[in-house]
Amino acid sequence: MGHLWVLLFDVFVLGGLCFMGAVVFLWRYRGQRSGKRSPLTRHLLRSPGESLRARIEDLQWDIASLLAVGMLPMPLVLGIYFATWVAEGKAPGAPLAATLAAGGVTLQLWLAWKLWNVLSRLRRFRLGYDAALAVGQALAELGGVGYRMFHDFPAESGAPFNLDHVVVGPGGVFLIETKGRAKPGRQATADASWEVKYDGKELQFPGWRETQPLAQAQRNAEWLEKWLSSAVGQAIPVRPVVALPGWFVRRSTVDSIPVLAVGEIAGYFSSQPKQPEMTAQLVRQIIHQLDRKCRDVAPRSYPAVRAGDPVYPGSRL
Repeated sequence: MGHLWVLLFDVFVLGGLCFMGAVVFLWRYRGQRSGKRSPLTRHLLRSPGESLRARIEDLQWDIASLLAVGMLPMPLVLGIYFATWVAEGKAPGAPLAATLAAGGVTLQLWLAWKLWNVLSRLRRFRLGYDAALAVGQALAELGGVGYRMFHDFPAESGAPFNLDHVVVGPGGVFLIETKGRAKPGRQATADASWEVKYDGKELQFPGWRETQPLAQAQRNAEWLEKWLSSAVGQAIPVRPVVALPGWFVRRSTVDSIPVLAVGEIAGYFSSQPKQPEMTAQLVRQIIHQLDRKCRDVAPRSYPAVRAGDPVYPGSRL
């Protein structure tokens, strides 16, 4: 009889969670079996912060799962306690009660720790995504002066990584490394908590210093230069740039890697002199190679169009 009570309790506690999971599974199954196909006939270009957006979605699913599972330990412990009480006809002894309580509390604390870590990662990824989106929107203004932008460029060098933004146009090829940095709380009216000083060697934020963004921008630009030169068949110089959305950059030198605030991006690229080697044909070749690598986002509303499905005029996107 005691086993029956435990089984019934498990069904009632876990039944709702399993039912909701079954609804999601059935929805996805019906979508795959419906026969409908996406109207888009090729993959899409990557958006600013595309890889971060995907990570944010995964973390949101993790949070939902942890919240759902996190509601189970204490009711489950309580249910086992009362099921044992009913089965034995008397209250369980102190050793069993203490064991159940310790197990429930330990599991609850472990799930809370996991949730805290996931929430912390989510905040960092959202900050990075917001920064990438802000820079991407600023770069969109460059289309009118002959530049083409590619975002979240997928690269491989032993371990895969992503280049935040690649800009191609009459002024050359540029690699933009975007860094999202939260501002510290202001301690006094005179504190310049929005200002970062740049001397060409390091970024001096209020309260800390960094050199890693500069080194990363240089390293990524060198990788892109090597890859593009091989893909196009001739040397393609790539210049690194660092973008700091939301910060005011006070520079003491102009002879190093440019570090720009969002408001400076359009003016910086618009003022770049035309490079003689950047002919219209070479720009097209570079754009073609970058487009091939960045057009890898599959439509997600329905499965992609299959080979042999009719494609009508004007339906290339």
